[in-house]
Amino acid sequence: MRTCIDLLLVVVLSWAASGCQGILGPKSDGNSNQLLPLHVGNQWVYSVTVFDSSGNQTSSYLDTAVVKIDTTIAGLTWYLVPTLPGIDTEPGLYLTYYANENDGLWERLSSHDTVFQVFFFKYPANEGESWETHPRDSSCVRAADCQLSVPYGSLHCIKYQMGIEFSRYDSVFAYFKPGLGLVMFEEYLNNGNQFYSGRFCLAAKAVLVSASVK
Repeated sequence: MRTCIDLLLVVVLSWAASGCQGILGPKSDGNSNQLLPLHVGNQWVYSVTVFDSSGNQTSSYLDTAVVKIDTTIAGLTWYLVPTLPGIDTEPGLYLTYYANENDGLWERLSSHDTVFQVFFFKYPANEGESWETHPRDSSCVRAADCQLSVPYGSLHCIKYQMGIEFSRYDSVFAYFKPGLGLVMFEEYLNNGNQFYSGRFCLAAKAVLVSASVK
């Protein structure tokens, strides 16, 4: 069964396969106003729903993401968050770290023989602004102030679209509230497969239920 975690991993690993391994790195100055608040012990609980190509719900479950540890790599502090919905990896395959820097949120994936970094989400950022995630793809801000109602509450969020160049295959959206973190994640798949002519349908969605952050 493919969850939203598996689906977004496809986008991230596609970036890596296209040549981003080791070529990007965050700036060294931190940002106190964090897009994803990173402090050991912070945690978020999400309700995750997965759909088939006809729009029928195939599964639903609660998923908890916890900031496990911090570690210094090449002079920068990274935080291990192994189960952030839509951004997790296969257990035992990769370790997933995040860092808030002065240009936004970075992700670092590492295994025993592979390490690559992705400039995930620009912050601060303006509506319509885009940035290079690696030389063959980009992401953008679709809305700088998007109001959402999720089980956690009614929140004003930033709506990001990931993988613009891959959007003919699928569309991935992540909604963040700075200082709180990821509020909602959506993955839409193109049923037209390689012909790019099918209808896009919601494949997976995660919404924030509760959070404990510092």
